[in-house]
Amino acid sequence: MGNQLLGMALGVPEGVELRPIPGIPLLYTAGDDGHIYSYSEARTNVNKPKPFRLADTRNKNYFLVSIFRNGKARSYTVHELVNTAFHGVKPIGKPVSRHMDGDWS
Repeated sequence: MGNQLLGMALGVPEGVELRPIPGIPLLYTAGDDGHIYSYSEARTNVNKPKPFRLADTRNKNYFLVSIFRNGKARSYTVHELVNTAFHGVKPIGKPVSRHMDGDWS
């Protein structure tokens, strides 16, 4: 796990695919490793995405990230953003995305 964290501190680990998240500004992408990455304009190297630090909601065991849209921050669950990036927007009447195997990691 230590090597994985070291790679994360340096940016996107080798072999991770990043995809844009529909409906979210292009400053943010989702990785197939389950992380959300930011090309923040507040950093010196905006061309190198950096993973978000995740906030645990504690009540549902889901991780949250705050994303700015139109100057306002909104919290999103990481699993929903990753699901949207890789599988598209949730169909109407199907408001839940979940882990079929029950493993939330």
